[in-house]
Amino acid sequence: NIQVLGPDVNESSFKFTVNKQKQIRFGLGAVKGVGENAVDSIIENRNKGGNYLSIYDLAKRVNLRSVNKRTLEGLAKSGAFDSFKNIHRAQYLTAGKDELTGIDYAVKYGQQQQEAENASQISLFGDVGSKSDSTEPRLPTCEAWSKLEQLHHEREVIGFYLSGHPLDLFKYEMKLFCTHKCSDLQPDALKNLYKKDFSFAGIITKANHRVGKTGKRFGIFTIEDLTSAVEFPLFDEKKYLEFEKYLKEQMFVFVRATVQNKYNKPEEFELKINNIQLLGDVGEMNCRGIVV
Repeated sequence: NIQVLGPDVNESSFKFTVNKQKQIRFGLGAVKGVGENAVDSIIENRNKGGNYLSIYDLAKRVNLRSVNKRTLEGLAKSGAFDSFKNIHRAQYLTAGKDELTGIDYAVKYGQQQQEAENASQISLFGDVGSKSDSTEPRLPTCEAWSKLEQLHHEREVIGFYLSGHPLDLFKYEMKLFCTHKCSDLQPDALKNLYKKDFSFAGIITKANHRVGKTGKRFGIFTIEDLTSAVEFPLFDEKKYLEFEKYLKEQMFVFVRATVQNKYNKPEEFELKINNIQLLGDVGEMNCRGIVV
């Protein structure tokens, strides 16, 4: 199996590349908020001065007009600074007592170092001009992101989960209590489940809550698992009001359903939701015992 690694400021190029270990390395240009000029500056200075040792080393060497605060935040969320030892991702984006984040510290430090270097270069004697403290400030101390928080940030800037999937936390519940996967519930396969009871689970990725012309509330939702995604409506107002608290984006749900004919298109099929509960509660509520 070919391993896909996340972006890394010390190894990645603009596009996807294959490293010496035959692993696919994610491209820096695929990270939201990271433009081509920013990547060019990162790679140019990496080739010139070697690998970056820290966020501060990077900030003082790159062009901060291209590699700006937004760029650095996207790189931090994607894991592109993970090769900097003893620092976790949350430290770059968490504010300290002075309300400055680790990225703020890095940008300010980099600007000071570059200004001091420029002042020294244009000085008549080479040693006159603005002096800058070369001591790197300490990044804010905070708790590391949970695995779920880390994955959500990855999806935010990359478009998908890279270092894992949130549903990995519920693999046993899904294996033991789900009869079907989302890939089994695509429109062309629903007729095979007509009037059959089944269960599936996933994370809600879209939640569209609506109010009809008569004031009736309903919604259309999308659930995604490790195989695919499936969209389903919930027009029954009674059921909608009963399950509304679960129907929010990023909620993990366990669904019992069947398949019925569409009201206005009887030749077509749709999911009919019978029950929804939190995926994390499935084991406790449905497991009567364990046989060893």
